[in-house]
Amino acid sequence: MVDDQNLKIEKKLEEAIGADAQAGKTARPAEKKPEQPLAGIEKGRAFELAPFPREQAQAQKKSAAEAAGRAGRAAAGGLEAARKQRQKRIEDILAKDLEEVYLNIAPAKQREFKEAGEDASRKISLLLEKAKLKVEKIINLIRKWLLIIPGINRFFLEQEAKIKADEIIKLKNGESK
Repeated sequence: MVDDQNLKIEKKLEEAIGADAQAGKTARPAEKKPEQPLAGIEKGRAFELAPFPREQAQAQKKSAAEAAGRAGRAAAGGLEAARKQRQKRIEDILAKDLEEVYLNIAPAKQREFKEAGEDASRKISLLLEKAKLKVEKIINLIRKWLLIIPGINRFFLEQEAKIKADEIIKLKNGESK
């Protein structure tokens, strides 16, 4: 019984395939599209090809990256110049009213005082770059720097440290030029 059903199904399939073949529905090989001339050649003459979109995007990305690099270096150079200028102004604030004291100390102490002052101004400059200003740290840096002066009066030291810190904070806020 099963064999009879399978035979009937096979006959129907053969008839259907034969009917499709007569009607033009046979499985034909895919039609070939007419061949187009090679890209870049037109009637025997060569012309310049436009770059592929991917190559164009890569070229644009590369030129944009180079421009950003140049702008970044220029901005970094400007930023570095601004930092140096701010550090110089901090050094000027720290040195203010201390010329006479500086000249009266020994040359070895003068070198130490100068190097410590430059170091303190560099650290203060870094503190000023931060969003949250820590005044106590600035005062401690100035106090530590002033302690290098031999025989300094403690009251003078505290007063000078606070005055100089106030001027530096004004510099941060843009009030002091």
